[in-house]
Amino acid sequence: MQKFLKQEYGEKEKINNALNIFIQEGKDIAQTMGIEDLTDDNVLLELYAEYRIYSAMGNEKIASFKLSSFNNLIKGILELEKRRSSEKKQAKKKGMLIFNE
Repeated sequence: MQKFLKQEYGEKEKINNALNIFIQEGKDIAQTMGIEDLTDDNVLLELYAEYRIYSAMGNEKIASFKLSSFNNLIKGILELEKRRSSEKKQAKKKGMLIFNE
């Protein structure tokens, strides 16, 4: 992968710029899906960047695996957030009763 990036972009600065663009694209997709809290070193973003690189290399088998993993991770995160929010709502509904004697 590093060899491809050197051939494709040349200088280290251009490679870093391309990687930052790929990471930003992944972040934009995740935010569009409703995932807000992402850092640049997030596994989700790394998967998307790897997908873009393998796709550009012409290795469609690995690229499709990375994209599938990216999509599955997004679905998992969204399900987890949905479950957490429903648990919070249930906890608020239950509340606590305190009896003074």
